[in-house]
Amino acid sequence: MVINGTMTEKITDVKVVCAPTKIRYNTLRNHITPGRIKKTSFGCGPRSLLGGATEQHIVEYIVWMDEEGWPLSWRRIRIIARDIARKNGILDFSASNRWKKGFKRRHPELSTRLAENLERTRVGGINKHQIQKYFDILESKITLCHFKWEEGASPITNIQIR
Repeated sequence: MVINGTMTEKITDVKVVCAPTKIRYNTLRNHITPGRIKKTSFGCGPRSLLGGATEQHIVEYIVWMDEEGWPLSWRRIRIIARDIARKNGILDFSASNRWKKGFKRRHPELSTRLAENLERTRVGGINKHQIQKYFDILESKITLCHFKWEEGASPITNIQIR
C-alpha cells in the first residue's frame, strides 16, 4: 500500500488502512472477506443476512402458496426464514419484527390483505371431493322423495316477498 507517496510493507490488519483512507472498518472487512453475501438491493442500509437470492426464493414460495389458495401468515413466513437460515448455517439470524419490516420494504410486491375469517367447518368443506359428495347425497334424496318436474321446467322457485 502507498501512504503519502511512500510504499509500505504488506498490510495484514485492516484497521491500519481505516484511518488513512477514512473508510469504516466494517465496510473494508465486508469487501475483503471471501464468500461474503453481496447486497443485491438498492439503497443504503445493511444487507439481509439471508442474501438476496434466498429472499427471492422465499418471495416466490409465498406467491406460489397464495396462488394455490393457501396464503401464509407473517408468523409462518418468519418461521420459514428462520429454518432456512439455520439450514444454511446462519445461527445468529433472528426473524424479528425489524427483519419483517425490512423484508416488506425490500419486497413491495408482497402486501398484507385482511380477509373475512371463515369457520373451520366451512374451510374444511371447500374441496372438490366434499362438493361432489354433497351433490351425490342431494341427488339420492331427490330420487328417494320421487321429486319430478316437467320437461323444461326448473326445480327452482322464486318467491317475491313484499
